[in-house]
Amino acid sequence: WAAMQVKLTKEKKASDLKDKEAIGMGIMETFQFVVHVFQTPPTVTFKSAEIENFSEITAAGDSVRTLMIRVKNNGEAILDCASYVELTNTQSGDEQRQKPFAFTLLPGAIREVKFFIPKTLGKGKYSVLGVVDYGSKENVQAAEMEMTVE
Repeated sequence: WAAMQVKLTKEKKASDLKDKEAIGMGIMETFQFVVHVFQTPPTVTFKSAEIENFSEITAAGDSVRTLMIRVKNNGEAILDCASYVELTNTQSGDEQRQKPFAFTLLPGAIREVKFFIPKTLGKGKYSVLGVVDYGSKENVQAAEMEMTVE
């Protein structure tokens, strides 16, 4: 994998270089962008991911509750992951699934994915399931916790 940087620059003209004692000032507008290049060789097939932590990270004074899933790539291949949170009210059985978040995870890398719980979530006790699908045909990673909305 690699990152390629493309940057636009302005060509210096000969007239800008004539007087070596001159001092000037100006604003040069430039822009750049980075292109990520990923490639996993066909012989690399070992995919493994692990949820290291699934917790609520809401700080005092926050207006929205925040959940965080910390995922580590323990395999040899680049992982294309999709993560989501599913909330189930333990009294009513009502379920609500957050929109999946897609991301790429390089071998050995760790990523923290945050999910914001909507204010419209009804009061009650919830079973919260955090899921990471990392492209394995056999496995997904999941973690569960309980949460009370008052």
